Amino acid sequence: MHERRKGVSSAAVIWYRVLFRQNRTDRPMALLSGEEWIQRMWGKLYFSVKTGEIAFDHVFGREFFGFLSIPENSQASRICAEQLESRTAKAADAVMAAYDFSPFDKVVHVGGGYGSLLLAILKAHRTLKGILFDLPHVIDEAVKPGHDRRGSRTL
Repeated sequence: MHERRKGVSSAAVIWYRVLFRQNRTDRPMALLSGEEWIQRMWGKLYFSVKTGEIAFDHVFGREFFGFLSIPENSQASRICAEQLESRTAKAADAVMAAYDFSPFDKVVHVGGGYGSLLLAILKAHRTLKGILFDLPHVIDEAVKPGHDRRGSRTL
């Protein structure tokens, strides 16, 4: 049972802090978790357990990235990209510490979202060139000029 103070549960206070005030990197995940289409997919988890098939494909009649690429689902795509970007921002330092990019001339990040991880790599290794590859509508929101409308961007 959640503690109640002045008619507000502690869970509500935590969600308020995540969504509006503190810990901005968790906000996209909280927003994504509340999306109706995500709830529909999770509602079919038992289908996946029982059949071994992918619940998302069963619910929406197409695979996940195909769903996100439909113009009518641009809001869902944006929320997913923001959520992935927030997770990438959290992991960038660990990736930089764990992997030596210095032997390379070029780095390609496939499915790289808005490009924050690639940008961190390029800032740390100034001689590298980078190519960001993602869905075209995600690339349109990515971090620096120079993309070529095929779903990639050279940084």
